[in-house]
Amino acid sequence: MERVEGKWGAYVKTMKSKLQREMTAEVIYRPTTVTKLVDPYTDLGNLLLIDTDPPPADAPDSIPNEEELLARVRDNTQYLFNKIWELERERVDEAICAKLPRPALRLPREKVLPEKRQLTKWEQEFQLPRPALRLPREKVLPEKRQLTKWEQYAQAKGIRKKKKGSKVFDETAKEWKPRYGYRRGKDSTKDWLIEIPDHKGKYTLIYMVMFMKCSYTFCVFSIFIREVINENIEISFFLSSILM
Repeated sequence: MERVEGKWGAYVKTMKSKLQREMTAEVIYRPTTVTKLVDPYTDLGNLLLIDTDPPPADAPDSIPNEEELLARVRDNTQYLFNKIWELERERVDEAICAKLPRPALRLPREKVLPEKRQLTKWEQEFQLPRPALRLPREKVLPEKRQLTKWEQYAQAKGIRKKKKGSKVFDETAKEWKPRYGYRRGKDSTKDWLIEIPDHKGKYTLIYMVMFMKCSYTFCVFSIFIREVINENIEISFFLSSILM
């Protein structure tokens, strides 16, 4: 255990020293414009760039070091992003996205194609051939729905509908809970006693008393039905109890 803690402590020290060096170092902003001797081949549909710049003339057979490779990768990435931002853009929710064209090259798959599923005996016996005629539709294609006045106004002003999150913070439990369903936060059914505000007035209290009286009558009626079924009570006694 001590050896593990020692390794972890050394790792934390190295990370702290690295962060301190990065914070104290001066931030160097690279230019966004990239000049290339030969225009690279770009396939924006695949986000692909092939660098065709020749090696330096003074040392054509030399192997570039790590700094030169990083600088070249950075320039190629900046060049690719410049080409992407020249495309048509659209807004999706809160993000600005570029519409990529169709890929010019068909790159190989990362994984092997799955094997074709073999047909069952029932499918082999009752498999229909491909249709020879293309029949027309039964109904006309539906027309595109027109935007309402509010949707047109929201689209012009850039108003976006915010979706409610699935979690809500419960002040009593001091933790995040689901908005709906089991163990949901801010469950109003758990408040068995609710104080009547002053601005509600006396009529709210009257309605609550009437609701309680109706609930009491319903309970008495359900008890009466149960007792009548069991033949343990008379109807006259039940009516007198309700009228009271």
